[in-house]
Amino acid sequence: MVLVRKISSDCTSLSYAVEETITKLPSVPIWKRLSPTSYTGDFGASPEYMVDEPIGSGRASKKGIPVKKTVGAGFEGSLRQDWLQPFLPGFFFNKAIETGNTNTFNPSDDSSHATLTAATASGYSGTNLNATNGWHAGSIIYAQGFENDENNGKKIPTAITATSISAPDTVAETPDATRSPFIEVVGVVAASAPALSDQTSLMRIDSTELKESGNFELHEGMWIHIGGDGDGTNYAGAINRGWARVKKNGADGVDFDLTTFATTPDAGRAGIEFYLPTRVFRDNIMCDDALRTTYQLERRLGKKDTEDMHEQSQLVTGAVANQLDIAIPTGDKIMSTLNFVAAESFRYQGDTEPKSGADRHEIDQTSLVNTSSDMKYAALYRHGGTSTLKDRVFGAITDGTFTINNNCTPIEAWGVYGAYDINTGKLDVNCDVTALFTSVEALDLAEEGLDAGLYIICGRENSGVIIDIPLLTVQTSPLNVAVNEPVNISLTNAGNESDFGYASSIQFFDYLPTTATEYKPFVIQ
Repeated sequence: MVLVRKISSDCTSLSYAVEETITKLPSVPIWKRLSPTSYTGDFGASPEYMVDEPIGSGRASKKGIPVKKTVGAGFEGSLRQDWLQPFLPGFFFNKAIETGNTNTFNPSDDSSHATLTAATASGYSGTNLNATNGWHAGSIIYAQGFENDENNGKKIPTAITATSISAPDTVAETPDATRSPFIEVVGVVAASAPALSDQTSLMRIDSTELKESGNFELHEGMWIHIGGDGDGTNYAGAINRGWARVKKNGADGVDFDLTTFATTPDAGRAGIEFYLPTRVFRDNIMCDDALRTTYQLERRLGKKDTEDMHEQSQLVTGAVANQLDIAIPTGDKIMSTLNFVAAESFRYQGDTEPKSGADRHEIDQTSLVNTSSDMKYAALYRHGGTSTLKDRVFGAITDGTFTINNNCTPIEAWGVYGAYDINTGKLDVNCDVTALFTSVEALDLAEEGLDAGLYIICGRENSGVIIDIPLLTVQTSPLNVAVNEPVNISLTNAGNESDFGYASSIQFFDYLPTTATEYKPFVIQ
């Protein structure tokens, strides 16, 4: 046996699996690898010792014994399209709202969810590709993870049945489990003309597919992208193209309360494309309905000697998502920091396979999101007015951080070395920003207690993410007025329960048209 003299951090790895119940994995766990850029705080246990020092025991301290330990995990990583999503049900204490997807985050107990079995020479085969699971005629689908490039990317099916999707330009391929290929619904093509009209501070689209009686369920607060890349996929003149937020979905059509464009009435035409969020994560503020997701996190630490078959590792179990920070600086990548409060921890020497076992799926290789070329829209806006295109109350954001804090604390109990369970406190949602001052309206929001909202839209390489806080309490610090510097203002924005029934949401679009994500000069509204 030859002992190693050091272990490089570049040879370590981090993986996670979703637990069935706290500290217990499913019988066949699915482990996926992560790509952290750093670890924050303690990973594993922080023990506390008790020392008995009776009078007359001498001047030297007696050896203490461990009486309790606090277990947790924290790590930081660049914001990418996929890697943050699996943890958001944990941070929001809520299931994801999903379009049709063979990689669902919400599999049912009776296995009635849609699954992918293969790519074929004429499309894809699977099970339960039915309307109940969100698969409809008129869908735009997107495929990822196949070895053959022909099977990946955007497709417009010619037919969908419960067991097959007919799509152009595919080849036969059996899915590789470690690549985790999947297909999902990313949008809809209008079969008939979807009329667009003004409805006094709202925009309405009367679409057979989108409205209440249609195939595609649009939830209040959900954002969609209107228009595609090809000829005939937009409203006339492409004036009504861009982002819009659903206010209400009814029999007369879908009403939108926010847009990134000034609307113009249009009779519409068949073939207009609408792109939907593949997953919407939003907080559940109702105690009785809150859904807790717990995780296991494993950090592998390399081999201690040259003969060991397995790596050393640390395993954290019963991890509850406590605080998420998404830091959005200027001219840099967007970073996300995840912190967990956990119940138990284990260490493995490497002479046996770690408790978690199983193969690791590939690391998310999607490009990181930055604030220079990927930030498309950002607005702190005042509620009210007659237009769905809201004016911003400042020039531009120069720095900001979005935070979700569940205020979790471990519960101690007799006979438990670690945590008996994790208690969840009151939800705090905040988005603190520094912005260029342009209008005293920003001061009005704080001093008069006016209703405001904030949204951030990022897009990169035909995918996107939106952070939305519909209702804010705005607090400002004194204006920063310094010689030879622009006047700026720091705002502390606390998210509140909105008319949508939640305080914040994060929405992911796994496929968007190029026009939605290509670089353009930042839009000043």
